[in-house]
Amino acid sequence: MCTNFQWFQTKVFELRSDCKRAEILTELKSAMKSKDESQQKYIAQNLQLEEAFDCLTSSEKEVVDVAGQILSLSLGSLDSNVVLGQYLDHLKRALCQSSVTGKKLAVDELYRAAHHSELVSTVSQLDILESVVTCLKSSDIALAKSASALLVKLGEYPSALDVIFSQGIIETLKCIQTKGDITRFRVFEVTILIATHSLEGLCACENNGFLKTLVKELESEDVIMQLNALELLSKLARQSHGLVWLQEHGILRLLADKMLSIEEEPLGHLLLPGLLKMFGIVAQNSPKHFFDHYPEVLTLLFESFDTSDMNLLGIAMDTLGCVARSVEGKLMLYNHGDQAKSAIKKIAHAIQTFPQLHKARALKAMADIVELKRDVQESHVLQITKDFFHWVSDEPLTLVMEIFENQFPKLRLAGLHLLRVLAEQEWGQMLIEKQPGIIEFLLDRVMESHKYCKNGKIAVVKTIVESPTSSSVFGSETVAKLKKSIQIRVQTPIVRRV
Repeated sequence: MCTNFQWFQTKVFELRSDCKRAEILTELKSAMKSKDESQQKYIAQNLQLEEAFDCLTSSEKEVVDVAGQILSLSLGSLDSNVVLGQYLDHLKRALCQSSVTGKKLAVDELYRAAHHSELVSTVSQLDILESVVTCLKSSDIALAKSASALLVKLGEYPSALDVIFSQGIIETLKCIQTKGDITRFRVFEVTILIATHSLEGLCACENNGFLKTLVKELESEDVIMQLNALELLSKLARQSHGLVWLQEHGILRLLADKMLSIEEEPLGHLLLPGLLKMFGIVAQNSPKHFFDHYPEVLTLLFESFDTSDMNLLGIAMDTLGCVARSVEGKLMLYNHGDQAKSAIKKIAHAIQTFPQLHKARALKAMADIVELKRDVQESHVLQITKDFFHWVSDEPLTLVMEIFENQFPKLRLAGLHLLRVLAEQEWGQMLIEKQPGIIEFLLDRVMESHKYCKNGKIAVVKTIVESPTSSSVFGSETVAKLKKSIQIRVQTPIVRRV
């Protein structure tokens, strides 16, 4: 393998002298980048990088930055077990230096190693984690994010969890939280993300007071702090063990009461979208609990469809989609008859008249409301999804087809997603079969120029041909044409219109 390895050795040796370090490092970086991956790996395996690590302590910023780039390139070509076996002490020293470049290099390498369970005990050594935790208070956002990601990843392992929540680390985390709003919420985010991963992580966060203090942020006079807390608690609500904790500790009731008194709070209107989003997550994961315990929230959701605030209406549409994603949610929503019908008509109005991005959002909500997977397609639920779609308008599929005349790819993709949802249900197939021009639209290989929309159209066709009811609805000849079109499309490059 021709790598000019001797040249690299000579250049690294020259770094021992302070003279022309920046120039030498720049030469090394250029030479390293000119090599392919296998050559880079060979060089990194055989080159002693200690001199490059020493450059991280230089008072010259250029020297530190270029040394960091060389080390990142070299270490990144090696397996993590090799990096830790050969350079762990150097990484530890880099964590303790003042240079952000050195700290981030070390944190990034440790993060890479943390994806290997056999290396976790090494990465989660107490002295390492103490240094990583202090990076959370860094003014350098990239470094703070890397440190957060490493701590969250380690929080997936019980052995590392014990170290993260050891007394010394806890004291450091709580000290960092006193430094300001930004660092306080960085710590909250780390602990919440650890809590979302497992019940053990949640218990560790609760036992050390982080969840309690986060909930207290909901009582802050600063609405931004309340919104930040709500966003983090919403992450917890997405996990079953997190949702149970929120229920059992009365947090959801607290939030529901906050919604009811929203008009009494200064800037309360800013909180409403976040609160709706939270209960949309609750409704999606536990529809019966939502309908049984928070009927007032559902009422407020329906009322939100009468707003002139486009942002709030967008959240309301998203939330109604969440409510109706499960079969249980669809059944319970259907029981609200006129209120549900009125909300769906507002979604249809948004599809017709709103700006492009909001139209796409409305189409996504409608798809969530109507979607019914084959394994849960019982006749009474199919009738409900059919009714939902026909509440849109007298000719709902015509409204959807008008979307495909638009040049905005994201909007067309949302329309194709809804069309695929319809194609999964027999009543939807019957609508498609009767709609003039729709089969020709699906067979057309020229008019669609966008890659993702092309794939979206293929997904609709595949859904039809793979359905057990397609032959009886469309006839074997049409299904054969659709099957053939899939084979041709997969082999044909996208034709772009000029």
